[in-house]
Amino acid sequence: FFRMFEKLLKKWMIFMGWIFQKIGSWFGVKREITFSSIKSLYHENNFSSKKIKNALDYDFEGIESVISSTAEIYRKEEKN
Repeated sequence: FFRMFEKLLKKWMIFMGWIFQKIGSWFGVKREITFSSIKSLYHENNFSSKKIKNALDYDFEGIESVISSTAEIYRKEEKN
């Protein structure tokens, strides 16, 4: 079902939808697309844990080991 939604929309296409919804809101239609949501769709956020690692002298556990230990706990709880 979701395979038909794989094609990315261009920014101008979403902006046109925003304009149509803005016009519709004058007639009582609820707006679903906000201008800030359009901006956030095309803005890339990059986060780093560097500050917390340096401030607290902390090393994070690798994702593979976290998944492994979580799966092990889950299996133990399922047996009980």
